[in-house]
Amino acid sequence: METCVSRRIAPNSISPLDAEHATRDDSYRVRPLSEFRELAVAGATSLDQQAVLLVEFRQGAGPAREFRTGTVGSPAVVPPLSSVMIDPSTQVVPLEKSPRNPYDGFLFLGRASTCDVIIRDSSISKTHAVIEPSRAGWHLRDNRSRNGTWRNMDRLKEGERVALVNGDLVVLGSYPLYFLFSEDLMRVLVRASLRPPRG
Repeated sequence: METCVSRRIAPNSISPLDAEHATRDDSYRVRPLSEFRELAVAGATSLDQQAVLLVEFRQGAGPAREFRTGTVGSPAVVPPLSSVMIDPSTQVVPLEKSPRNPYDGFLFLGRASTCDVIIRDSSISKTHAVIEPSRAGWHLRDNRSRNGTWRNMDRLKEGERVALVNGDLVVLGSYPLYFLFSEDLMRVLVRASLRPPRG
């Protein structure tokens, strides 16, 4: 399960994304958005993964690491996608099946070591939410989490399954992230690289 670009994650280079598994599992990749920007400038137009998550763009707010899930509300202010795309702290997480996850057809997001995307944040449950990729589209549902899941600031109801579209804001507990299709991410980065610098 190789990706177009890969960089081994140093345990201190990520904050809430699980550093323990980054050192044990080569298929778990988190890369800075700047690497994708460089690829876009070099002419790359797509990636091996169909979709990615943009994470770690909360400037100065660091994660609230705890073992147990704390009760919190959704974040009051989340930066718009246009700001996240230029934030130097933004990281990219490929949405791909992990060998740790025994369930076919589901990508789990949460704190548990069996999740496909592991995020260590006190507002996130062990298996907080599920993304279901299919030919008909990508769908998101809350997995009976303690603090809820939001799409574009609308809280998902119990059992509700919603379609994900490019650029959707997803909030797990109080942890925000953006969902993007890989081709669209690269297209936006190419367009941004062609703009003349402001001055």
